Amino acid sequence: ELYNDFVKEFQDRMDQVVLLRLVAKITPQLPNLKSRLEFVDKLKELVLRQEQALILAELRKGFHLLEERDIEACNLILQESSKKVDRIREVDPFLYSQLYKLQANYHHARKEYQDFYKNALQFLAYTPEDEITPEEKISFSLEMGLAILFSPKILNFSELLEQRVIQSLQGSQYVWLYNLLEIFNRGDVTQFT
Repeated sequence: ELYNDFVKEFQDRMDQVVLLRLVAKITPQLPNLKSRLEFVDKLKELVLRQEQALILAELRKGFHLLEERDIEACNLILQESSKKVDRIREVDPFLYSQLYKLQANYHHARKEYQDFYKNALQFLAYTPEDEITPEEKISFSLEMGLAILFSPKILNFSELLEQRVIQSLQGSQYVWLYNLLEIFNRGDVTQFT
């Protein structure tokens, strides 16, 4: 409804990256994968003149494919999108944000905790905190906290604890994870028992 009632009227005059920011909010409300992918494909025809908007549209498809557990199709989109982003001189931070978020989600789906964690940190670096919903803050914090515990190669707990988003665990049912991360960060084994 938002698209048909408001965005459609202005889409030709809008900055195309801004249009894809709105699409990121609109497409999850569509009823199924087919309608989401068709919607994104229609929009791709409108943003042909702007490479970053085209990449954002492809990434949006990747998010929806990953939701449906089509990990291989998502991987192909990530590979192609990453190559295209590497060739762009000035990349919009929102494009980086979405690329790293999809990469994080992809690695999470594959249970590749170290790669998930690395990309989740990049997502947070390129995403203003006020653009992350409270639910997403808790979800990302939980998954990043668990990833740091599951991965034998991630040993820097302070890096995660320095992220403002991790504070969201303190007021949630996952406060135990925040406390555990602090204990490991301090190296205080006596608190662990």
